[in-house]
Amino acid sequence: DGFNGDVCTACAAGTYKSASGSMACIPCIAGTHLAVMGATSAANCLSCPQYSNSPPGSVAQTECLCNKGFTISGQESGSGADFGATDENDTVCVSCAPGMYKPTVGYSVCSPCTAGKYSASEGAPSIDTCSTCSPGAYSSMGSASCTPCPAYSTSPS
Repeated sequence: DGFNGDVCTACAAGTYKSASGSMACIPCIAGTHLAVMGATSAANCLSCPQYSNSPPGSVAQTECLCNKGFTISGQESGSGADFGATDENDTVCVSCAPGMYKPTVGYSVCSPCTAGKYSASEGAPSIDTCSTCSPGAYSSMGSASCTPCPAYSTSPS
């Protein structure tokens, strides 16, 4: 007999139980996932890829979402449309390129610093990393640095 005299069932995916008895199955910790049923150890829970995390009890690697400042490979320069991971090969998270930032967890594209601002930071998690160019310098959208104005020209302060 199982819990409260019910029929015994295997622990659901995303959970494990290391001892027999009527204790409840334990969810895998945040940052891990487990697709199989009937797991017997926390060691069965697989870690999310680098720079990603998942909620406790996750059952698939696709539940591992890129951290702030990181996005799916190929979107680090802000190119491509937002999309979710569709298979385990999609969950490779890479840092946003300099001049870009991403303030949210998930698979959204990195956003560019606006023209007149720059960021040398890779993996920037906030628009606050975008700094204003000094007077006499300028930058285009998504720049990692500012460029001095050409001779006989200026920029607003």
